[in-house]
Amino acid sequence: MRTIIPRVCVLTWFLAVGCSCAFGAQDSLGFPQKKSILLEEYTGFGCGNCPDGARMASVLKDIAVGRFHIISIHEGHYAEPIAGSPDYRTDFGQALLDAAGDIGYPCGSINRYPYVGNTLNMFRNEWTKVSKQVLTEDAAVNLSLQAQVDAQSRRLQVEVQYCFTQEQTDEFVLLNVALLQNHIVGYQNGGGSQYDHNHMLRHLLTGQWGDTLRQFTKGDIFTKQYSYDLPDSIRSVFVDIRNLELVAFITRKGGADVMNVTAANPRIDNLQEEPQVSIKAVDLPSSRYAYDFVDVQVRNLYSDTLKTLLFSANLNGKEQRVNVAAQIPPYQTQTIRVRLNDFLLENNNTLLLRLTSVNEKEIETEEVKYSFLAPITITGAALYIELSTDLWGDEVSCSVKNLHGETVWSMGPFKAGEQTVLYDTVVLEQDGLYAIEFNDYWHDGWLVSPKGSFKVRASDGTMLGQNYSVLDAGDIIFFELKEGEPPAANQKFGTDRDLEVRVVANGFEILNPNAIDITGVEVFSTNGACVYRQSLHTNTNATVGFNPAATQMWIVGIKTAAGVKYKKLIK
Repeated sequence: MRTIIPRVCVLTWFLAVGCSCAFGAQDSLGFPQKKSILLEEYTGFGCGNCPDGARMASVLKDIAVGRFHIISIHEGHYAEPIAGSPDYRTDFGQALLDAAGDIGYPCGSINRYPYVGNTLNMFRNEWTKVSKQVLTEDAAVNLSLQAQVDAQSRRLQVEVQYCFTQEQTDEFVLLNVALLQNHIVGYQNGGGSQYDHNHMLRHLLTGQWGDTLRQFTKGDIFTKQYSYDLPDSIRSVFVDIRNLELVAFITRKGGADVMNVTAANPRIDNLQEEPQVSIKAVDLPSSRYAYDFVDVQVRNLYSDTLKTLLFSANLNGKEQRVNVAAQIPPYQTQTIRVRLNDFLLENNNTLLLRLTSVNEKEIETEEVKYSFLAPITITGAALYIELSTDLWGDEVSCSVKNLHGETVWSMGPFKAGEQTVLYDTVVLEQDGLYAIEFNDYWHDGWLVSPKGSFKVRASDGTMLGQNYSVLDAGDIIFFELKEGEPPAANQKFGTDRDLEVRVVANGFEILNPNAIDITGVEVFSTNGACVYRQSLHTNTNATVGFNPAATQMWIVGIKTAAGVKYKKLIK
């Protein structure tokens, strides 16, 4: 089934019995949390495709903010160490892999449930589809987790609170607490010698299959506490207290079927350090760019929260200082948006970025570099957009944004389960830098047959971009609108708001109260075809004999000394 939509838009600018289940915003008064996801990813340093699996898992974690948690389990053939290589395996991994099923790497189970086939594990191309389903479900138990580690004694203390929001018929359930470590740098086939391993399983505080829970009265909050003396290393791999992560989840009594999951980074006590920060450029979305900001990954490598950041930005040889407010916890990484005060582009552009101060303390970081071309220039303010979704139209959207990244026009998301075909005419009312973004919310492209596509043309028919195989998060086109040279100083000229159109008996009338010199008029259909053209030489109101029989929307282009002004006409 296909829905075809023609449109025209003009843009303007812990034990506690008897307490109610209320330890989080989502769970107040016993309302259930939405279920979160546990991906147990099976991997090994010898697996060449595993970096792509890790990338896909990271994307899903970013999309499902706070509700997608990863345990990376190094086990099996690809994880067997060779001479001189580290051993990332644990005492728990083989039993986990045996239970989940070794189907080939990379693979992973979602919430230990056989969503695909007869095994818990599935290949990475199934993770997104299953995640979409799980995130819509209510959880049978609400979970909360906090932890702290003492830097001197290396004692880790963990507290888990749980509250069941549904009556339970099982004799018992199992609470699991997993200790993970991030930023373990080492070799990875397909990722090089300095690969950054994250979410790596180091220990299970609650044993192989968890701690047995027999108290789960609906609506009451219960607390479990655990402590663990962190070793200096596990299988000769250093345990860095600055990069630890805890994941807590509850399964049914068989050790499978995760009822809910949560995660937290432990607070570190009794550790004092000097400021240390690293930065990394985030790839620009295309070779052309026209937003007055860039994104940069900032990694906090010391014990205080980063609250203020001062960047030195050099765009095409011109230096500027940029202050950014932040909230980056100790030893965490965030993507920070650095917005430039002066944004003057050349045909070829280079932006150099350094972090010079954090929390008002001077610091020096490595310099990161962004290189990009200027955007495409167009001289007519109308954009003609043809867009077809795939069968997941509810993930598809399109938007036009100005140079600040502010949305000035958008359409979508559309209906799931059918393809939507859309023809749209967008009229921009101001000169400047713009981007038109074609997005896929789940970052899996417009590929569910029939595949989606888009095409964008400027007023004069120039093709700005087209894509018949939209992949991953989507696509973006940057352009600059320049309607024409400004009028001479002695020429009487008003803004485009001084020109209006209205339907009259034999066509339509151009209202020209400020006596703007008009030299011609064109009429376009919503698919961008020019259907009428007339020369004019007037600075008064003018009647145009374009009088179609059908009721429809049109775009009228009025030619003036300052360029073409576009107006919407509904006949």
